[in-house]
Amino acid sequence: MSNARQEAIKAIALTKHKLDNVDFKTIHLKEIFGANVFSEAEMQARLPKPAYKSLMKTIREGAPFDPNVADAVAAAMRDWAL
Repeated sequence: MSNARQEAIKAIALTKHKLDNVDFKTIHLKEIFGANVFSEAEMQARLPKPAYKSLMKTIREGAPFDPNVADAVAAAMRDWAL
């Protein structure tokens, strides 16, 4: 008798993965790694200047996060992800 955990492990073990999605002979890993990250450059390009400065102060200096910046950050991330 098997339980749900054993069935999940079996399903994972038997899954076939297509591993040739990227041709690493022509594309360097640096071009792919972090491609889907809301980076500092993306933040600077998409956030209003005061929101960006406030967020960077929080990230770099540990300043308290300004809740007024949260909506701008959320909107920028949502737009970026589309």
